Amino acid sequence: MVLLLGPVQSYASRCLRREKLTDPWRGNRVVGAMFMAGEFTDVAAHIAALRKDASLLAPTGKAGVVRVDQAHVLPALVPTIDNDWLVDPGPHSDRYGFAFTLDLDRTDTSLTHAYT
Repeated sequence: MVLLLGPVQSYASRCLRREKLTDPWRGNRVVGAMFMAGEFTDVAAHIAALRKDASLLAPTGKAGVVRVDQAHVLPALVPTIDNDWLVDPGPHSDRYGFAFTLDLDRTDTSLTHAYT
């Protein structure tokens, strides 16, 4: 399975408010902290740790400032994470898209439960 994400969200929904237009964008880490509290795993961070390759955590913004686009998965899907990469949309966006593959045959079904 290949999933393509972004560029769909604006910087405004992922960054802290700037006082002036000339101020640099700064990522809002609150969303990431909530995902961590919910035991979600950042797909790119997981692959980067496995491969010992910090370049996989490069900013998704073309200006190279913030890793805006991310994907997070629940614990049952962590073993399914196979690969991730940036997708260049050409001149039509201010940032790269993010794609990743999951091998769903490796889903840890012991971590799933019925929705109630």
